[in-house]
Amino acid sequence: NVWLNALDFEEFLLHDNKHQNITQSFNHFFKYGNLPEILLIDETKKIKHLQDTLKAFACSSSHLEVLRTLFDSIDEKKSLNQLFLVLKNRIKISKDSFYALCKTYEENRMLYFIEKYNQPKAVKKLYCYNHGFLGAISHTKKFKHEFTNMVFLELCHKYKEIYYLDFIDFYIKAKRSVIFSIPFFNDIQIDAIKKRVRLHAKESEIKEVFIITIANTQTFFIDSIKVEVRPFYEWALS
Repeated sequence: NVWLNALDFEEFLLHDNKHQNITQSFNHFFKYGNLPEILLIDETKKIKHLQDTLKAFACSSSHLEVLRTLFDSIDEKKSLNQLFLVLKNRIKISKDSFYALCKTYEENRMLYFIEKYNQPKAVKKLYCYNHGFLGAISHTKKFKHEFTNMVFLELCHKYKEIYYLDFIDFYIKAKRSVIFSIPFFNDIQIDAIKKRVRLHAKESEIKEVFIITIANTQTFFIDSIKVEVRPFYEWALS
């Protein structure tokens, strides 16, 4: 089943014979996503291939509109009801049909609905199994959302239980680890990060913090908690 064949970054590098260095490989991975066949397709046809893959999966124009609506909300906290209200302005669909489709997408691992830690009834965050689809189908470019989706997928290859916390992208309970996705990190953001971590440090027993970026490397401490700022490609391979 093609939907389970998405690559993590390390696997992607093993398939990638085209690019000269890790930066070029990362740029391609970020832009076009994690499907192995995308490396073999001509540059000018990659986006169309992603669109065709989605069309084949969606099997109707209304289902494609459902996917577009969902993808527009990647990395956001939105209830299914909120998404349905947006969607019904675009196409004719019943609430039951929409909910059933979302359930199917989740079961197929096309979509992931991430719980807030210790609050299963809270609104979930939404992610897609290939971050490359977002730019191929959506009319709005959401750089941070795509980057965070890519970080999420990397975590998916390593951990079964992934949660979010207030003001924190991801919490890995098994490691007592917090992950921020901040593509362009700078020192001005450190105070805000400290506040966010201290808010949860005791209750969630946070032991380590990672800030995943495009190209920054740095280390600092929040009280006794070590914070490692790492480029995505370095973090993903560690």
